[in-house]
Amino acid sequence: MAHEKQVAFAAKVSGVYKITLGFDDGRFYVSIPSKKTFPGGVGIKEKYDPRSRPWYKLGKKVNGFALSDVFVTKQGSLLLGAVQSIKNGILLADIRLNNLHELLEGVNVISGATSYIVDAKGMVLASTDKNIKIQQQIQTHPYFSSLSSTLLNASTSYNEQTVEGVSQLIFSNKINLIGGSHWFLINVVDRDIALNKVDRITIEQYCWALGIAIVFILIIIVVLNQVYKPVIALKHLILNLSQGSGDLSQTL
Repeated sequence: MAHEKQVAFAAKVSGVYKITLGFDDGRFYVSIPSKKTFPGGVGIKEKYDPRSRPWYKLGKKVNGFALSDVFVTKQGSLLLGAVQSIKNGILLADIRLNNLHELLEGVNVISGATSYIVDAKGMVLASTDKNIKIQQQIQTHPYFSSLSSTLLNASTSYNEQTVEGVSQLIFSNKINLIGGSHWFLINVVDRDIALNKVDRITIEQYCWALGIAIVFILIIIVVLNQVYKPVIALKHLILNLSQGSGDLSQTL
């Protein structure tokens, strides 16, 4: 089977948005054809050189599996690139992150809480806060302007602050992704609601914080399962396709 048909089949089976297969000699194939650049799924070298692209360079650098930074398409969709090095080339899978918002909306940790998923640089990938937009940097949000450095440099954090007269509890947990990348899950809760408008002694606050942290870990597990499902399926497909010859570049 031709390479262009193989990547189209792999994309369909694994559930990823698009797969691109590039080789060191400049050849490349995509699962979504384009008349101008990828007619029939076969790339035109003069119009697109995969070797000059950040994803190809990332694959060569790690010499294995890695995730790219989240990027935005011309249509405004968030995509995550998963790259896998193969013999004489790189395989790229584009994964849409449109379902992250729905995941956060479906998790009602506590009344009045707002939740955010941000990348390592602070770009908002998903949010239940109507006052913050996707792609916005949390450093520009009044909730996080003075705390962003702490939130983006700690595995877990617990902070209290007052914004516009409202006392808030802010929790963050680092989401470690495969390939060495990471995101953060941040939750903001009204302190009075969280503690039932009663001043608790310090030990009770920490016990409550521990309970919330456990819930957040469960949220992280749900998020990771949704994000990694197509990635894991694709990796399994790659392994199956490469069995026998041991040369993925010949099999795909």
